[in-house]
Amino acid sequence: MFINWKSVFGLGVGTWLLLNLLQAALLQLDPDEAYYWMYAQQLDWGYFDHPPMVALLISLGSSWLPGELGVRLGSILVFAATLYALWCLLGKPTDRRQQYHFLLLASAMPVLHVYGFVSTPDSPLLLFTALFFLTYKNFLETDSWRNTLWLGVVMALLLYSKYHGVLVIFFSVLSNLRLLANPKFYVASLAGAALYFPHLYWQFMHDFPTFKYHLSGRNDTYEFKYTLDYLLSQLLIFSPFLLPFIFRIFRKKPNDLLERAFYFVSFGFWIFFFYSTFNGHVEPHWTAALSIPLIVLLYRRYVEEGIESKKVMQMAGLTLIVCIILRVGLLFPIPNVKLPFTDVDWVHKLKEEVNNKPVVFINSYRDPSIYAFYTDSQVYTYTDILYRSNQYDIWNAAREIHGKEVILIGGKDWETTKARSWKFGRKHFKLSLRENYQVTQKLKVNWEPTETHWLAGDSISLDVTLCNPNIHDIDFQAPREGMEFVLQFDLPTEHLEQVPIEIDPQIETIHAGESLTLKAQFIMPEFERRDLLIGFCLKNGDLRAAYVSPKYRVQIN
Repeated sequence: MFINWKSVFGLGVGTWLLLNLLQAALLQLDPDEAYYWMYAQQLDWGYFDHPPMVALLISLGSSWLPGELGVRLGSILVFAATLYALWCLLGKPTDRRQQYHFLLLASAMPVLHVYGFVSTPDSPLLLFTALFFLTYKNFLETDSWRNTLWLGVVMALLLYSKYHGVLVIFFSVLSNLRLLANPKFYVASLAGAALYFPHLYWQFMHDFPTFKYHLSGRNDTYEFKYTLDYLLSQLLIFSPFLLPFIFRIFRKKPNDLLERAFYFVSFGFWIFFFYSTFNGHVEPHWTAALSIPLIVLLYRRYVEEGIESKKVMQMAGLTLIVCIILRVGLLFPIPNVKLPFTDVDWVHKLKEEVNNKPVVFINSYRDPSIYAFYTDSQVYTYTDILYRSNQYDIWNAAREIHGKEVILIGGKDWETTKARSWKFGRKHFKLSLRENYQVTQKLKVNWEPTETHWLAGDSISLDVTLCNPNIHDIDFQAPREGMEFVLQFDLPTEHLEQVPIEIDPQIETIHAGESLTLKAQFIMPEFERRDLLIGFCLKNGDLRAAYVSPKYRVQIN
């Protein structure tokens, strides 16, 4: 980056960079950051929740520096690059007053304070959103082959950062449909697709877990609080003091195609995620990418055009003061007040409690990640039907503890009589010793219902194939209570009932790589709803059932 560090802009970026480095070094990791750190331990072209960019940044930073600062170093440097890209997007203003106003507007965006040092996929998303608009601006001015190829590269990097990048691209194209008549735009798109192909191939090889999860796996029964929380969070995430001025931006028609893209992307994001609230909870930071077009629009309207610039800068300054107070407050925890980046002391106490035995966390990806980071321990997980799938379900690490003695760690709601309660601070677990733990997560039941219109009370018989792709045999008699198959009946957003299944012939052991052809029989229960989803589940001892088959839709008559 070519920055004059003696300029107002250079001094501002340098000061912000030092502040982020200090904050990153002094604050403990958030569990989500630890989860992404786990990504970085096994670099790949994709992960269950996100593309690989965040893992790459953490891996590079951790190779240079240890601890929390190493985990966050990549995001800190990426943030400095984001400010530089924004400065270029504004035409590299050299006037001291304009540089000062730009930095003040940028520092008035609360999301930039968070993702300036926290290591999440949103950090590279912000950078490549800014670079996308910069390359798009250059492409609009001159659609040379150089600008064409750069546009393709940046689109790929944007999608490698976070899937929200597809909304940035889609709504930008929607704002200027003439792009579809430009052959070079197709060249850029093909170049971007070619660069993105390794991630798509990874999705294909793993049966598209991320797409399935984001498109349907997050759906919940609608509650009004989802919509209300979303609306309130959007009022806070982009500085409540600047909101009147942000709303006023859009009263004026866009001056050029770039501003038109800003308008479409802003309203597109807000409307898309507003609609998403009818399918479940929407996280406030999912619209974080909008901070890029909003900063540029605020600068153009209130700095370059000089409209009410004094009032805007006063509100931006007030927001900056609040953000600084909050950031300093994170360094000095208040007793009995739960703050982020502070609740990790339990991991050392738990390690002492389990006496270095392997631990299997039930229904969590956050707790095992933070435990692994701060105790330098290998962790394992078990996911049942009450929790969502995650990256741990894709990895094969659990095969290491098959048949060994482990400690199962469940939440306080785990219904079992064979576990003891353990508490430390705000953490409350149930711990249970399993002497011969059977790793069953990769078992698969394959079946195709030949008749999907079933009658309540009927005895149903299905031909199924049980496959064991693991490298170990599974003993169905080993756990304390043994294993049993059940059939789970669901609505799209609700679990209904588990029905016991009789398996013929009875299974004692399934060997590594073996497939068994079985007969599954059950009595069809009665439901009020006729259109249901069903899937095979396996209950492993005192653990709750976990899915071992896809879900199929059936009609109950």
